[in-house]
Amino acid sequence: MPLMLLKQVVRPKLHWLHAKQLFKRGEGAMISVIWREHKMLQAFGLAFVVEFIILLLLGIGFAGFQRLKEGSMTNTAIIQLSSSPEEKKLINAPIAPKKVAQPLPKLRSLVKATHTKFKPVTHDLAAEKPMAQSAVAAPFRSEMVSGEATGAQNGFVEHVAASGGGNGKADALTEYAAKVKAAVQEAVEYPAAANNMRTKSRARVEFSLRDGIQQNPHIVVSSGLDVFDRAAIHAVNIAHYPLPPAVLSGQTKLFQVWVEFHR
Repeated sequence: MPLMLLKQVVRPKLHWLHAKQLFKRGEGAMISVIWREHKMLQAFGLAFVVEFIILLLLGIGFAGFQRLKEGSMTNTAIIQLSSSPEEKKLINAPIAPKKVAQPLPKLRSLVKATHTKFKPVTHDLAAEKPMAQSAVAAPFRSEMVSGEATGAQNGFVEHVAASGGGNGKADALTEYAAKVKAAVQEAVEYPAAANNMRTKSRARVEFSLRDGIQQNPHIVVSSGLDVFDRAAIHAVNIAHYPLPPAVLSGQTKLFQVWVEFHR
């Protein structure tokens, strides 16, 4: 009997405790759900605020850009309006002083006057030039002289600057040319660098001669080899030239000589 009473008293209490525990569990689950929803709402709110701020900044930037653009356009418009009257003034201003072109005929007349003044001078110069040329050219002449015996076959040439001259002087030139040619040929030394070639060659050398003293030898016609050209110049430099005859003494003559090389 007592056990039955005890069970009847304890069972309702156990049921009540169990129900209380279940209620607490359900209340905790509801609280967690509400807390999650609250966090989600906070996140959505923050996202909305951030987007609103971004859009606001973009709008402010766009409005500022539009204002700058409008300001630049107004500035250009003001510049154009301010410059157009000046341009009109500049365009209209030169129309009146076109009369400045009138002094041009005076300048042309002055130029013509100067030409007429200098015309007599040019005629005088033209008249004087032929006289000067004839006076200078008269004492100079050129002669072609071929050497006798040693020089005739080599085409020996001499240019003489002298006043006058006759057959006697031409004979003296011919004889002296032959002697000069012989003196150059006697001084020829076959170049040692060309000993192995053993070939014949010749070079034409031009030089001036005054009283047996030569000057300025240089190659007129090359032999084709630098060795022979140098040897030809050397022969002209070391040759012993005879003194000219009395008719040619004190005169500078220009000679061209073929310098022969053979073994």
